[in-house]
Amino acid sequence: MRRGEQLNWIKNIVSAVHMTNPAVKTFLLTHTPLVGHELKASPKDVDVLKDFVNWVNNDKIGNTVEAVFCGHTHENRIFHNITLDNMNEKEPPHYDDPTCLQVLYFKYPTFYIETTTATKEYKHY
Repeated sequence: MRRGEQLNWIKNIVSAVHMTNPAVKTFLLTHTPLVGHELKASPKDVDVLKDFVNWVNNDKIGNTVEAVFCGHTHENRIFHNITLDNMNEKEPPHYDDPTCLQVLYFKYPTFYIETTTATKEYKHY
């Protein structure tokens, strides 16, 4: 399934649920970022990606997407290290890299949550 087809599939599912029960709030959890690093994608994907971000951010359509959570980035420089101890802090900690930039421009903050190292058997090579 191509990226545009995947994003349209997500939009269709969320829209169908919203039509059935408008009170339902949606949290999208993905393995990798939906948009990618600084919208770097093939030229044919850029419009699809921008359309998806605009769809998530559009309050006028009664969108019920409350948050988008992405599993990781391969550049390992733009995610917050969220733990049970710091999850309620106003400014979550992040890597000390001064070039650390948030490059996904969803309307509300997007957090990258690393899940693999939280598993008991994970070994970093």
